[in-house]
Amino acid sequence: MKYLSVFLIFATMLMAQNSYTIKNDNNVRLIKDNRPFSSDIIKGKTFLVNYVDPDAREVNRAFMRELEKLNNGKTGSIAIINLAATWLPNSLIEGELKKSQKVHPTTLYVKDYNKVLVKKWGLKDNDYNTLIFDKNKKLLFKAHGKLTPQQQKQIKEILKK
Repeated sequence: MKYLSVFLIFATMLMAQNSYTIKNDNNVRLIKDNRPFSSDIIKGKTFLVNYVDPDAREVNRAFMRELEKLNNGKTGSIAIINLAATWLPNSLIEGELKKSQKVHPTTLYVKDYNKVLVKKWGLKDNDYNTLIFDKNKKLLFKAHGKLTPQQQKQIKEILKK
């Protein structure tokens, strides 16, 4: 029984670690060159990943702008847009994303056409999800909705390291 418990804990850890992987899914594409997105990009440094319903894009905007000012180039930034979560036409959103990519060239913008990452990463649908991964792709932080002052403080502390 003891060995079974250890095995289950180990298996759960492995499944949790692999749940944030995606390899070149055609339904998740980069806005810059329209090629498939792969989570292999998330490595080598800490990454802040926002997975956002376009209708919830304002939820944490002020805090994210504050983080931009504090970023010293050590943190990567990925904004993944849940296109299936809105009634807005994809062409309109994609046009806005292209403009945003020019304004924020170091942020990687990604389009998720079919809620692929909601399902594969266990994210909250129709919401604003915030995740932080370390340089080895280990999940350090995960929240959805409006970030509380305590969560904002926690994010700042993680990103300072």
